[in-house]
Amino acid sequence: MNHVKTKPLSELLPIEIDGLNRRRAQELFGISQPTCHRYLVCLLQERPKHFDFIPRNQYFSRGTLEAIFQFQQLVERFQYEGAVSRIKTHMENYYYELQESNR
Repeated sequence: MNHVKTKPLSELLPIEIDGLNRRRAQELFGISQPTCHRYLVCLLQERPKHFDFIPRNQYFSRGTLEAIFQFQQLVERFQYEGAVSRIKTHMENYYYELQESNR
């Protein structure tokens, strides 16, 4: 599978912000509560890199926000099933590219 180019979260949310509550995250990404829940269920099963969400927690860390945003972009491109199969590898490649660009 080829690596897919996506936008970084920093295009939507300044680096200085380390997390948001669930409601603000849904507003930021323009997703409904059911969609957010669906994304979280998938991400909890797949556990991509830096995804550290704790169920029943109303606060999303930057790592969780990044995973949701990347997953959302994959869903837009490949539909839900295609995104599920790609998210883990995508996040590994995504963070590797971020590290390389910061050198």
